[in-house]
Amino acid sequence: MRLLFISGDFPNPCEPTRAAFNLSLARGLGPHHEIKVIAPIPWSTRWKMGRQVSLEKYNRRVIDGIEFYHPTYYYIPKLWRKHYGWFFWQSIRWTVSDVLQSYAPETIIGYWIHPDGDAAVRVAGIAGVPAAIMVGGSDLLILAQETNRSASIKKVLLAADAVITVGEDLKQKAIAMGTDPAKIHVCARGVDVERFSPGDQQLARCSLGLALDIPMLLWVGRIVPVKAVDVLIDACNSGCTNANGLVQSVPDVANRCRSDVSSAIWQTPVRGCGAFSG
Repeated sequence: MRLLFISGDFPNPCEPTRAAFNLSLARGLGPHHEIKVIAPIPWSTRWKMGRQVSLEKYNRRVIDGIEFYHPTYYYIPKLWRKHYGWFFWQSIRWTVSDVLQSYAPETIIGYWIHPDGDAAVRVAGIAGVPAAIMVGGSDLLILAQETNRSASIKKVLLAADAVITVGEDLKQKAIAMGTDPAKIHVCARGVDVERFSPGDQQLARCSLGLALDIPMLLWVGRIVPVKAVDVLIDACNSGCTNANGLVQSVPDVANRCRSDVSSAIWQTPVRGCGAFSG
């Protein structure tokens, strides 16, 4: 099947680790389907990185046989957010036109309901093919609660031919927004078994120089307030004890997590639970 994937959440020359899971998804689809990706870069990101990264040659690039296009996404920060779908579409429309001249997708996939999914639905209408919208999480759990954004998000969910969620809870939230349950598909994210597989825990810890005798939690994700790392730290402080049964808190760590998401948070010891590192 010929697929066109539209989303700003993809690695790009300015942010090479951004939403790496979507790159993994595209790579996973690649051997079985023909796929092209339109992944716009916000103008603000280009402006910040323009002196450090030569972007012109990266407007189109090929990764593992997959063509990526990186037009610039123009919008007004923090204003008219309900119109971000229109801004997104206007920013990518010429790239879409160029791609459709030589490529006839059979399905349009959009990741993140609004504004990315809004544009994906528009493209599907132009191409005359179905639109499948993948829910990210916060787009439905948080952005949908914003008064000036909820109607735009609901519109995309209703217009899509298929809605994909990674879990049952997100499916129920989509249904609560008025989405037809029959078009919602729960699909868990896959795992690259060539990179991740069960193994010997003690051997792995020894190779990394980690202690063998303490509980350990692994955090995989961006350290940003919306991920609520403070909840994890609070749980460690309330639930972990050392050999003497003592629990000691980390002063002000939750507040620092909310206001300062720098890597320094991981250097704060959680007594009774070892320490965060990374």
